[in-house]
Amino acid sequence: MNIEAIWQPEIQQQIYRELLNAFSFPGTVHNLQHLAGSEHAQHAVLATLLDSASTLADTAGSLSSTEWSMLQAQPRPVEDAQFILADGMTPPRFTPSLGSLESPELGATLCISVTKISSSGTEAPLILSGPGIEAETCLHVAGLDEEWLNQRLIWNSHFPLGIDCILISPSEIAVLPRTTKIQFQPQVQ
Repeated sequence: MNIEAIWQPEIQQQIYRELLNAFSFPGTVHNLQHLAGSEHAQHAVLATLLDSASTLADTAGSLSSTEWSMLQAQPRPVEDAQFILADGMTPPRFTPSLGSLESPELGATLCISVTKISSSGTEAPLILSGPGIEAETCLHVAGLDEEWLNQRLIWNSHFPLGIDCILISPSEIAVLPRTTKIQFQPQVQ
């Protein structure tokens, strides 16, 4: 039996380290291709973060029954899920768990699938500032509907309540914790 690399503990530890670095330094792009192999970075992230005690809502319907059984996560409605898998091209039509003042850590982590993430590009830049960022940094994201940025601002407006976002392209990740401020100018067409 050949088990994909993303299910091997030593690979998951390396992916976890990449996630920690991405959370520590928001807006930095981390390539997972050398760890995920032929697997989509989304599968590598989910395989690393989820287990049988985790709850997941797949709003995009992108996971097969085989993937659900491998992840062992418990399916939940989006408002109750610890993790939410979503398609960045589809505007959010839900309200995730934002946590509470007593337990802000119960705010959901959104894993948003996008087309491309880079530190430079033709897409309108997201100008990021906040903890873990020296002054400010730019992030270019293709395949992310502008409504995600508007909703993120609303969901994170009562800090420490809010959500954290992991942007996931086929081979890269970048993280937008709830503490990160985003300035965005839509491109004029």
